[in-house]
Amino acid sequence: ITVSISCILIHNILVGFYSQYQFEGYTEAPNVSCNKLVFPPRTARSIETLVMSLFYPNNLLLDFLNSYNPAKFPNNQCPCGNGIQNSVHLITNCVLISGYKRNYCENFLEYYEFHSIDSIAVQQYLLISWSKYPSFIDMCCSLVEESVSHLISEVTL
Repeated sequence: ITVSISCILIHNILVGFYSQYQFEGYTEAPNVSCNKLVFPPRTARSIETLVMSLFYPNNLLLDFLNSYNPAKFPNNQCPCGNGIQNSVHLITNCVLISGYKRNYCENFLEYYEFHSIDSIAVQQYLLISWSKYPSFIDMCCSLVEESVSHLISEVTL
């Protein structure tokens, strides 16, 4: 039942992205996959949760939490002081991540021409679609493990 609910949730998210895709001029809807994500062995459940949070708009990062409940989360800025804390920032610009890991991310993203896409919604879709690549999951796990002290891991709304 969990897989079915997850597939429905992913489908609903992608339908929203598809509308954005149509606006951007694309003609095909992305394919939904219900394959299990492959995390590195012995990855803590808390790290898996934070990594999964990177792939969805409603997540545990300050940009979403601030938009959802500004009274409780009055600031959407990353603790690094270099931008709004969202998935794209964490993966590409956060200076709290060591230089070699950011360079690895940059190389991965350059290969897929990620920065040529201006739409945050399409960038978010790409993050979801890349989650099927174990190397991308490994990279995200590494980033989250390094920045876990600066991330919110649990929220009571």
